Amino acid sequence: MGKAEFLTPKAIGNRIKAKGLQKLRWYCQMCQKQCRDENGFKCHCMSESHQRQLLLASENPNQFMSYFSQEFKSEFVELLRRRFGFCKVDETPKGWYIQWIDRDPETIRRQEELERKKKQDLDDVERSAKFIEEQVRRGREGKEPEMEEQKKKSVQSDHWIRPNIVVKVVTKRLGEKYFKKKAIIREVQNKYTAMVKMIDSGDKLKLDQSHVETVIPAPGKRVLILNGQYKDTEAILEGIDEHKFSATLVLDSGRMKGKTVERIAYEDFSKLA
Repeated sequence: MGKAEFLTPKAIGNRIKAKGLQKLRWYCQMCQKQCRDENGFKCHCMSESHQRQLLLASENPNQFMSYFSQEFKSEFVELLRRRFGFCKVDETPKGWYIQWIDRDPETIRRQEELERKKKQDLDDVERSAKFIEEQVRRGREGKEPEMEEQKKKSVQSDHWIRPNIVVKVVTKRLGEKYFKKKAIIREVQNKYTAMVKMIDSGDKLKLDQSHVETVIPAPGKRVLILNGQYKDTEAILEGIDEHKFSATLVLDSGRMKGKTVERIAYEDFSKLA
């Protein structure tokens, strides 16, 4: 009989048989021997060498079990790490650490949203740090304030919350559900406590003044001045100065309606609901 041609089914079958890559059901792990078919496997199980190997295993089963376990661990970890990429595998002092890599599109989308949220929170922290730094710099300059600023300071108060203004929740005590979310103040109690309604969820909360901060709208929107000479006066936001953390407002109520006032600090006005 002639030799099978290259890459024909017969030739491929002969190569597989030569390498021992055959059915796992005909492989004897105890003797590490691969049989070609069921009859060969049956004959091997009845052979003297197989029976002798079984006797050796029964005398010291722990040694054989440890060997098989170690072989499985090394081969499994190597296959998992290099071939499939399903997990991150690392050896630690406490043992093997396997972390599942979830490639589900929904999971990836949630991770990207969390990264964006972390970046936004970091930007808010940096903005607050710049504001504090600017306030410290102003205090160190030691320049005499203008007459208008002196007048504004004379009417400054330590409570600023008002009904019908939009504020942002800045406390984490209520959980991530409300942190950095906007709300509308419906009622003020004892000057420092606000009953608010969350804009997104509609939930009603009772918050201290220190747990919220003002909200700066886009130019052209209506705001309420909360402190200073023009306290409780409605105005229109004309523009903001990001370097000085202040805004220019046009008064829209009261005797001085239409007047433009400058350098109103971010914390002294907030968006109207």
